[in-house]
Amino acid sequence: MICVMDLVDPSWTAPRAGHDWREEDILAATTWLKSFVKRDDWERRMEKVRSNYDAARVNLHGGRLVPLFDERDAIAWLIFQAEDFARSGYIGTL
Repeated sequence: MICVMDLVDPSWTAPRAGHDWREEDILAATTWLKSFVKRDDWERRMEKVRSNYDAARVNLHGGRLVPLFDERDAIAWLIFQAEDFARSGYIGTL
């Protein structure tokens, strides 16, 4: 019997080009979720998510393992990821 995992190249990486699509349903869902939070509060939370993510990327590139997000606001991190993916197809374009 052939195992699917035997056919998968573990070094394969998804191409960065050609992601010119949008997931409108995901964006509609995140817009709905964000509607429960005051705009100023949400913008502050997103700024914190971005700064934590940027700092974590620098640390990870330097070989230091650090959290990518603040566990106390996991929903902001999840929405950040969902919206970035829905707009571009991969995380890291914001």
